[in-house]
Amino acid sequence: MKAIGPLVSILIVIFYMMNHGCSVCANFWLSAWSNDAENATVFMEQRGMRLGVYAAFGFGQGLLTVDLLTSFFSTTPRDWLGRTSLK
Repeated sequence: MKAIGPLVSILIVIFYMMNHGCSVCANFWLSAWSNDAENATVFMEQRGMRLGVYAAFGFGQGLLTVDLLTSFFSTTPRDWLGRTSLK
């Protein structure tokens, strides 16, 4: 924590938790969606909505992964080099 600072450490933990939250929500959503397959009418009517929400969870998870990696690697090379800037 000392090498990257408390703010970046907290951001990494928050992004990590949100990333896994998206993953868990996507799994629950997929489970609920698969239970709709028993009733073909409901399945076909809600297919677009179910697919859109599932895609949003996937997009959110990908975006949070990029943010997590960016927040980690934005300070780490500077600390590896022992410099205050990457010039």
